[in-house]
Amino acid sequence: KGARVRPHMATRMPQFGKLGLGDLVDQLATVDRGKIASHKPEFSGRLVDDGRRLVGKQGLGCINCHTWGEHRLQGADGLDLIAMTDRLSPGWFRALLSDPQQLKPRTRMPTAWPGGKSFFPKIQDGDAGRQIDAIWAYLSMGDKGGMPNGLSNSDAYVLTPVEEPIVLRTFLNGVGAHAI
Repeated sequence: KGARVRPHMATRMPQFGKLGLGDLVDQLATVDRGKIASHKPEFSGRLVDDGRRLVGKQGLGCINCHTWGEHRLQGADGLDLIAMTDRLSPGWFRALLSDPQQLKPRTRMPTAWPGGKSFFPKIQDGDAGRQIDAIWAYLSMGDKGGMPNGLSNSDAYVLTPVEEPIVLRTFLNGVGAHAI
């Protein structure tokens, strides 16, 4: 419908319209059925809060690579986090976050739970599946869930370590993928 979910790409999909596509979406779903386990995540206020923390700079830092609506960090060009739950099924989302390289070989997305282990044992008791559900719950709120921690309305790109170092991975324009 003309939405730009990959603003960093110059190429645009052609507009075929609903009549031109027919039941293509349903056919694609039929072909892929059973390849990814279906999943129905839980939802609670606690999950939303934990998901917000995980997406932000004090967590997994998803905002380092992904936009949040009109807000983005310098170099961020990944899919808009606000649109994720509208575009993906919960099962596919869980499979992608569990092992990005398995589902999308050569993706730039890092593995957040190597070997199924969490870097944040205090969030959802360190359970990777529940942490992914927390991210889904937060993203499903859209902009009503509040801006991720570490992202502001200004264009400032300030990293302020407080108690421990901050790992920043991002794609800087004209430079490529780097980590600080």
